Amino acid sequence: MPITTISDLYNGTIPVQTVILPNDNKYQQLSDDYVSTYKTLIDLLDTQQLELFNRITDLQGRIDAMDAAYRYVQGFRDGAGIMLDVVGIATVK
Repeated sequence: MPITTISDLYNGTIPVQTVILPNDNKYQQLSDDYVSTYKTLIDLLDTQQLELFNRITDLQGRIDAMDAAYRYVQGFRDGAGIMLDVVGIATVK
């Protein structure tokens, strides 16, 4: 993915005025459940299993971060395309 102003914004290279954090009760409940379940699982794993589990979760986190960045940029592009369509400017796909 080429570096763009949108991806710079997402990655924090361009500072924004506010930080967006979910404050939804469902989000907090899911987060709490995740932490509790994670701690329970960690207690069941031996050292080798724990290393493997941590590697898997690290890889999943990296994939999720890349996916979020792509979707963030694509969302801006989609929004811009919609705005151009609304004002009657043709876009090239």
